[in-house]
Amino acid sequence: MPLANAWRSGADSWSTDERETYANDPLVLVSSDDSLNQAKGDDGPEDWQPPLEESHCNYAVRWTLTKDKYELNVTSTEKTALTSMLKTC
Repeated sequence: MPLANAWRSGADSWSTDERETYANDPLVLVSSDDSLNQAKGDDGPEDWQPPLEESHCNYAVRWTLTKDKYELNVTSTEKTALTSMLKTC
């Protein structure tokens, strides 16, 4: 989950140390193809999903775990997209 998306979900109230912890968390850091990363930008799952359906489960699980771990807000459209993606698990 990009820091900008986390920021819009509640991280704007975090301290510098909390933002640094988030930015270096292995749960958040994912190695990906540069063109995929650029296509995703800071979009959430309601606006971008991995092109391969077999990646939807892992993507949605990591996104959900991150939101929970850092107590970030989830929008209704984001929840709908995540629910749909989690059905692929």
